[in-house]
Amino acid sequence: MKTEAERDVEAALFESLYQLVLAALSRFGRHDGLNPGDYYVLGDYWGHPQVLVNANLRMLREDVIEALRELLARRPQWEIVFALWEPGTETSWPRMGLRIRRDEVLDGLRRSFLPEPYRSFTCRDLRPERQDEIPGP
Repeated sequence: MKTEAERDVEAALFESLYQLVLAALSRFGRHDGLNPGDYYVLGDYWGHPQVLVNANLRMLREDVIEALRELLARRPQWEIVFALWEPGTETSWPRMGLRIRRDEVLDGLRRSFLPEPYRSFTCRDLRPERQDEIPGP
């Protein structure tokens, strides 16, 4: 169990990474979770060393993923969860995305649901995500 001081440090690290993710993604699209925009970065810290990004298909690009990976260079315990959402697919697509880490990208895409050319998405250090690596609800 973490002490209050450890939680405070981790919350400050989250806020710092959250701001960096916002800045990095602003080069590629529009931040807006309501209209919808191209992506939305969840600004709430839930006690886990991760930042959650909901992104549409246009954001599933190698340069976007690489920009996010660079932010983790000095944060080895942290990850960015890159969850895909596309308006109109809320009930027809399963939850899917990538878990971006400093040294790897875990592939949790359900490619049979994706249109071309997204089915063939790849990036550096991409590997399949095992079922036991998927965080629970």
